[in-house]
Amino acid sequence: MSYELAQKYVDFQIPSDVKQAYKAGVRMAGSLDFIKMMMFANETQLTNDNIDYYMGIPPRRQEDETYNEMKNRGKLAKALLKYRAQLYDYSVYEKQ
Repeated sequence: MSYELAQKYVDFQIPSDVKQAYKAGVRMAGSLDFIKMMMFANETQLTNDNIDYYMGIPPRRQEDETYNEMKNRGKLAKALLKYRAQLYDYSVYEKQ
């Protein structure tokens, strides 16, 4: 299985200027976790297929993954579940 996206999410850092602005009280939409997920999704061009893939994996260790990979995948899956409504591209399901 491919867990590179989960590792990228765990390693992703919000730029320091955005963090400083958030902590200084500049009005931003959402928490730092929300900002991290939105910036990560934009940078990696997250697709519906990526979201569906990670949401479809059972929340237990798979045969070909280490414990750390499972933890990283779990962090990404929780964030995807929490922010799925904002991330999912519903335009592909609109009637034409």
